[in-house]
Parts: sequence; structure tokens; C-alpha cells
Amino acid sequence: MMKKSKIFWLAFLSSMFVWWSINITQKNAEDFLVAKMLRAKPQINVNILAEISSAKSETLPEKAECDINKIKATNFLTVLETAGNKTTVISARNENLKTPIASLTKLLTFAIAQEYYPENYQFVISKQSVEQPEELGRLKVGEIFSKKDLSAIMLMESSNDAAFALSEPIGGEGFVNLMNLKAENDILMGDSYFYNPTGLDPNGSSSNESQINYSTANDLAKLMKYVVDNYAEQVKFLGQKEYPLGRQGRTLKNTNMLAGEVDGLIAGKTGYTERANGCLIMAVKAKNPGAYFIYVILDSPDRFNDMEELIKCSF
Repeated sequence: MMKKSKIFWLAFLSSMFVWWSINITQKNAEDFLVAKMLRAKPQINVNILAEISSAKSETLPEKAECDINKIKATNFLTVLETAGNKTTVISARNENLKTPIASLTKLLTFAIAQEYYPENYQFVISKQSVEQPEELGRLKVGEIFSKKDLSAIMLMESSNDAAFALSEPIGGEGFVNLMNLKAENDILMGDSYFYNPTGLDPNGSSSNESQINYSTANDLAKLMKYVVDNYAEQVKFLGQKEYPLGRQGRTLKNTNMLAGEVDGLIAGKTGYTERANGCLIMAVKAKNPGAYFIYVILDSPDRFNDMEELIKCSF
């Protein structure tokens, strides 16, 4: 009996040792696997390792790939505007090269109209306005528009008729003088000059041949910043594909094909002439509150694809 009892206790103690050894071995194996994971992926936070066994793996969104060299524009610029008027250049090419800017001019025309006409001012469309070279805007002689609606026609549909009509009450030469004073003294666009409120290039081989509105990507970023900082509410429609035009019963369609496609679009403006080629400027909200990007594309054969690439690279 004593012998059987000794055998029982020896067997029991042996089994306990085996059980303890198995657990130690298992724990060592687990420690080895965790250590291996940490060596392979050192960015893993040790605090979440305990949750690995119960949490389902989630696929993180892939970072958008971009190639700044794919951009075909001769000039481009991306800047980030943050609190305290801090401007940070993200990417640039020939940002100080003077070049024709076509209808990007109309952003300055808009700023002058905002500052020099009362909100309730009524514009009567003249024959000279309707005769401006273009088929956009569809204005008719004798029509009456508010400043808000005429500005929307000018900016969304890039109407030369509307731009000219906005300048008429002050007078063509006086209005353009105000544009240049505003650009140079208030917005500090030292490498820009304006000959008209539309952005149209002169025709023919007359002495006016060289009188083309010109600017730089750097100066245009300053202009967009001025518009966004002072008139963000008034240009909200520039972030939309379409805009209902009050009592006229018309719906304006944005010439900017990226309107409604780019998240956080604050405002954008297109431009094109044979001399300027494709132009596009946009302001887009950044992740931090109050911050936004300004993107400028000039002299491009493919302005919308160029802009998409530029945006992709900034994020």
C-alpha cells in the first residue's frame, strides 16, 4: 500500500512538472512570436498587442501615389495657408514666370465690383456688353441684374459679357486703373498687369497686340487668398457644379469640371485663350481648421488632369 502511494505521488508530481513545462514553453513561444512581430514591424504600438487576438484586421487606405513630373503645365504652384497669414510653398514650377492668364483675370474684376458697387446696385446690360467676343453668359440688351447674379454669371460661366457689364458704370479705363492699383498696392501682385476686365487677348496685329493681361502663379495665389479671406461667402457658388440664377429662372453651369468632384473646394476659376493656353486656380480646405491649399495651373494643355495630380501630391 505504501509503495502504491509513493507511485501515485510521483506520477502526480511528474504530471504537474510536465503541465508547468508545457505552459512555460507555450508562453516562451508566444513571447518569441510577439518579439518577432515587433522586430518585423517596429511601428506597432505595444499597447495594442493585447488586442491582436480579438480585433479584426482592418485595411488602411493606401496613400495616393503622385508624380509631380506628370504635370504638363509650364507653371504651377501649391501653397498652404494657415492661421496667422502663414504661407508655406508645397510645390512649384516657374512660379515667378510672367504669362498670360486669360479669364483668371475675372477674380480681380470680381474683387473691384465687390468693393466699389453697393449691394443693391442694378446693372443694365448694354449693347456693347453683349457684343463682347464669346457665346457664354447669354445676356440680352436691356436685361437688369443684381451685383450678385452678374458676378455669378461672370465667374461660373466665365462670361466676358458679364465682366464688361460690371466695369461699365465706372468706365473701362477707370475700372482697369482700379484693378492695377488694387493688385499692386493691396494684394502686392508686383509681377502682374491688367489691360481689361475680361482677360481676352487683343486681336490682330495692331499696337494693342502686346496688351495682354499677365501675371505669375505666385501673384495669382495672392489674388485667390485675397478673395477667399475677404469674400468666401460671396463665392460659395464656385464650389458647386450648378447655381440657380434667382428670378431669371436660369441655372448656371460651372466651367470648372472639378467642381463637385473635389472635397472641400472653396472656390475655383478657369481660363483659356490661345495665348494663355489652359489655366485653372483653386482653393481647397485642408485638414486643420481654417487652413486651405491654393493650387495654380498656368499654360497647360490638360489643366484638369494637371490639377488633379497637383492636389494628389499635396496630400
